[in-house]
Amino acid sequence: KLSLILSIIFLTCGGTIGLGVYSTHYLQSNIQAIGHIRAGHDRLSKIPLLVERHLHEEGAVKVQTRKEIYQEEEAVRKLIYGLRDGDKSLGLRGVKHPETPGLPNTYTDEWWLWNRYIISYLNTVKLSLGQVLSARPGEEGYLSLLRFREDVDRYASHMRDMGSLLQNKSIKELRRFHILQFACLGAGIVVIGVSSYLMVVFVYVPIKKTSQGMRLIRQGEWGYQIPVSSSDEVGEMAQSFNQMVEAIKDKTTRLEETTNFLNSILLSSTEYSIMAMDLKGKVLAFNEGARRMYGYEPEEAVGRLDLKALFDSEVKGGLEQALSLTEKTG
Repeated sequence: KLSLILSIIFLTCGGTIGLGVYSTHYLQSNIQAIGHIRAGHDRLSKIPLLVERHLHEEGAVKVQTRKEIYQEEEAVRKLIYGLRDGDKSLGLRGVKHPETPGLPNTYTDEWWLWNRYIISYLNTVKLSLGQVLSARPGEEGYLSLLRFREDVDRYASHMRDMGSLLQNKSIKELRRFHILQFACLGAGIVVIGVSSYLMVVFVYVPIKKTSQGMRLIRQGEWGYQIPVSSSDEVGEMAQSFNQMVEAIKDKTTRLEETTNFLNSILLSSTEYSIMAMDLKGKVLAFNEGARRMYGYEPEEAVGRLDLKALFDSEVKGGLEQALSLTEKTG
């Protein structure tokens, strides 16, 4: 249960973090695309100036200007294709092609929107650029340049619409992220609250009962049993604890029975003097035979008398050596 609770908490936190990372990446991608659109707009506005200069130039200078025009046009065309299909070199994600085919003028998918911008570019700017570059100097070239300027101005308006489209998408995505973020936050609070309750019920309470049981057993209440309410790790711990208590209780009972039996034999013996001493010579047990021999009652001897009071110096010396040897060798 503890693993399940922790897994739910980690999944909730991971989902919130993952959502934040995805939304941040999405917004950064859109911001980057808007920057490219602005740069493309500047490049597109530069082309008519180059074309006008091209009409008045001759020779190698004219060739160089034409080359520059083609470079600027190719950069603009690469941008608008990248907005639809994606371009890693520009950092553009592109959009997914719709699965269901249909008529172009009825499509509302984002892919077809960018596709219409591409078609509009090819049918206006690209086409009129070819015409103006092939026009003869003079009136023909001047009229072609005017038409080209008009096409460029119209398409520049389209590019501003592209930027607005991406900006609006970013705003919607940001709002969506905020809604999901608050939803995940609320779900996280609920999950943490429920998880805390489950941890108290299934983890803290059983451990507290185990601790209480250990305290009662130390006080000698061997009959205490911890309730086993589950089959998980905590339940197995409680069951093992109960089994351990039963085993200790059984062994303690047997030891007490054996001790009582030996004590009864020891104390009831009247023909032999039997005493038990610790390693320092202090009397621990004193039977009836010893009472008759030495004249002390068991209450007077146990814990009070030692070797000095019971034996002469010769016997006492031998016993002290024996006790010292026992203490050293175990």
